[in-house]
Order: sequence, then structure tokens, then C-alpha cells
Amino acid sequence: MSRQQSINRLILLLAVALIIHGCGKQQEAEPLDRAQDSASATETPGRDSVTFELAGQDSVTAFELLQRAHYVEFRSTAMGLFVTGIDSVQGGGNAFWIYTVNDTTPKTASDKMFTRTGDRVVWRLRLQSE
Repeated sequence: MSRQQSINRLILLLAVALIIHGCGKQQEAEPLDRAQDSASATETPGRDSVTFELAGQDSVTAFELLQRAHYVEFRSTAMGLFVTGIDSVQGGGNAFWIYTVNDTTPKTASDKMFTRTGDRVVWRLRLQSE
């Protein structure tokens, strides 16, 4: 790994740490309806240790989908809600929760990202490589 790659990884890690620890107060939310969405948890090798997959619904945010199917812990930040735990699986240290919609990582917080029927929303506990 080059020196520049190491510096870039450090900057990314610091940015995530600032978002996690520097913004807002932690809040917890109960799921709206655990049975309403189809969801599955799988373990995948490599950088993603736990994965949850959800089916999109018209005019429902990625965060709402997650909250309907799972127990969610999160922080409120200036950019939106930041998920810190799903079903008691906590991020922190070198792991953080990230989501994709149709295999693309949105540049917006999950509570602001509206899905459509047919979308594939995946939440992953991403392990930051050292």
C-alpha cells in the first residue's frame, strides 16, 4: 500500500469518526412493523461482516425500510440520520454501517433517500481494512 493510499484511508476513517462522535445525540427507534418487509441477514467474507437486504417501496426511505424490519440505533447529524446499530450489531472502531440502493452507494443520508418498488436496498457492516 502506498503512502498516499494510507493517508487517504486515514482521512476517510477520521471523517467517519467525526460524523459518529461529533454530531448529534444518539437516539433509538423501535421498528414500525418487523414483518412488513422481507429482510435477510447473511454473513459475507471480507470487508462486510453482516448484511441485511430489503425490498424498496414507493415513497419509503431506506431508513424507514430498515426501521420497519429491524431494531435500529442511530444518531441525528446535520446531514441526516447515521445508523450506529442494527439488531444489536453495533458499528464503531473499524466498522460502520453503510447502505446501497441497487448496488450504488447514495451520497445522501438514508432518511432522505426515497426508494421505489423493485429497488434492492442492502445494509452492510463495513469493516475498514487496517
